[in-house]
Amino acid sequence: MIQPGKPQAKPFYTPVPQGRVLLRLVAGLGVWASCFVLLYAGLSLGCATALAGKHVAGVSLLSALLAVIWVGHLATLAVMFWRAWSNRNVLPTDVQPVSTARFTGRLTWVLHGVALVATVVIGLPVLMLPACSA
Repeated sequence: MIQPGKPQAKPFYTPVPQGRVLLRLVAGLGVWASCFVLLYAGLSLGCATALAGKHVAGVSLLSALLAVIWVGHLATLAVMFWRAWSNRNVLPTDVQPVSTARFTGRLTWVLHGVALVATVVIGLPVLMLPACSA
C-alpha cells in the first residue's frame, strides 16, 4: 500500500535486456569461432596462392600472417577473460536478481576461459607445423 509522504522501496530488480546478457556470455566463443574461421580460410587461401613459398626473415610469410591472426585473437580473449574474472562477483543492485547476476558473471568467465583454451589449442599447429606441407 502506498502511503503519501513515505519513501517507496525500489523494486527488487529491473530486468536487463536479455540480448545484452546473452551477448556477454557468448562473446568469447564468438572470438574463438572467428579465429578458427580466419585461420582455416587464411591457410586455404595461402596454400592456393602459393603464399607459403614466400619467406620473410627465414619464416614463411603465410605462417607469420597466421601467427599474427592467432596472437591477435589470443590477446582479445585474454582481455575479455581478465575483465570477466575481475567482475565475476560484482553484483549489480538494480539490474538483475542477485542469483542471476552471480550466475551469469561466473558463467561468463568460465566460457571466456574455455574459448581462450580452445584458441590456444587450435593455434598451436600454426607454430609447430609448416604451412602447406602436403
